[in-house]
Amino acid sequence: MPKVSIDDNFFDIGCDSIIAIKFQIEALNENIDISYGDIFKYPTIRMLSENKNTEQNNLALSVDKDYDYTRLNNILLKNKQNNNWNLSENRVLLLGSTGFLGAHILDSYFSNNPDNTLYCIVRKKGLLEPSERLKKTLNYYFGNKYDDYFTKNKIVILDGDICEKNWGLSLAQFKDLMNHIDIIINSAALVKHYGDYETFSKINIEGTKNISHICKKYSKKLYHISTLSVSGMKTNTKNSENQIFDETSLYINQELDNVYIYTKFEAEKCILEEIENGLNATILRVGNLTNRFSDGMFQINVHENAFVNRLKAIIHLKAIQRSFSNHLIELTPVDSCADAIIKITNAYHTFSVLHIVNTNYISCKKLINYINNANYHIKPMSDKNFSSRVEKYLSTDNLKNSITGIITDLNKNKTLNYITNVTLKADITNTFLNRLEFHWPILDDLYFKKYFAFFKKINYFTKNEED
Repeated sequence: MPKVSIDDNFFDIGCDSIIAIKFQIEALNENIDISYGDIFKYPTIRMLSENKNTEQNNLALSVDKDYDYTRLNNILLKNKQNNNWNLSENRVLLLGSTGFLGAHILDSYFSNNPDNTLYCIVRKKGLLEPSERLKKTLNYYFGNKYDDYFTKNKIVILDGDICEKNWGLSLAQFKDLMNHIDIIINSAALVKHYGDYETFSKINIEGTKNISHICKKYSKKLYHISTLSVSGMKTNTKNSENQIFDETSLYINQELDNVYIYTKFEAEKCILEEIENGLNATILRVGNLTNRFSDGMFQINVHENAFVNRLKAIIHLKAIQRSFSNHLIELTPVDSCADAIIKITNAYHTFSVLHIVNTNYISCKKLINYINNANYHIKPMSDKNFSSRVEKYLSTDNLKNSITGIITDLNKNKTLNYITNVTLKADITNTFLNRLEFHWPILDDLYFKKYFAFFKKINYFTKNEED
């Protein structure tokens, strides 16, 4: 561009999330401490320099501190009670079936309910019709396993949009659908961590409100897929003591530092408000989804996964801070997660929130051993040496783009800070899942051999984004 004004919006002039990372890299090279999130919050040079935000975004991304959480907390506290439950066979509408988790929920549903029909609402995208979109997704993950389910009407596809009235269906279609389903699993969401608030709000908040309204009006049970990221990494409290975030928690003064986490938090709040007003719903907070336990298969759009991109950057850097050695890492295989969800949806219960997370954690030290066993060589080092190594990579043209996966996590000292004062708990959920005869897998040598075999097959950890 011949000229860029200090009042030009970064994204309006053609930049995107990838260029934002490159912008942050160049700022770091000049020792200018601009966080990745700030580029989205303050999208002009003037706003970045003055550290001010637009009035709209200030209102959008700040938690309402005056909101009275008492009523919602009372609903959440009921999760501590011994919930009575019994098995039930439900007819299901699945939203978000073309996503990584959604496709595996579909697979687990048919594994547990082979004679049933599953209804899916899918939007047309580009030149792909809804049925083609879903079939393409299922072919990637499961081969031709489900091809004849479309012709036999075991998978019924409706062209619709969760944000529209009656989901964009004709009144006849909509009423017919309501007559054929008992529960709705909402796995539809915009899951990128940064971007325009209005876009995220439309899908993650307004879309959820629309689904909740329909479920309440037509007496359908709602299972809403949320994320454990709503717990935040840090809390805005004066003391540094750990804060417990379990199935009875919602707001613990946590920092909700990007639009994805903020809008998922607000969506949960909307659902809990409706539960108080008669909605039958359960929020399922999902952990860090990773490769299938069965065979190591991972998601289609690998480059969009933040955890994998962090791993890729560390592998390229060949270094990790020694201070992370005993840090525990949570990995929730997507097929195990989907199985847990279907176990829960096949039971009648009164839980309002459950945590779907593999609590068989592994230490960072153990993960590094698995990485090194896969012939990637990572060396633990002091914070000072790690920082020097990062500086070297940032200042070298043919190296800096290889570590973009950790750029958003670097502090002003060019070191990583993944230590959190929020402790996640899933004791209530695990007790319930154990009663349903579900147990989380232990991730062992065999799992990580399959895990790294997948990434070697697609040559992901050894190539740069621009290759």
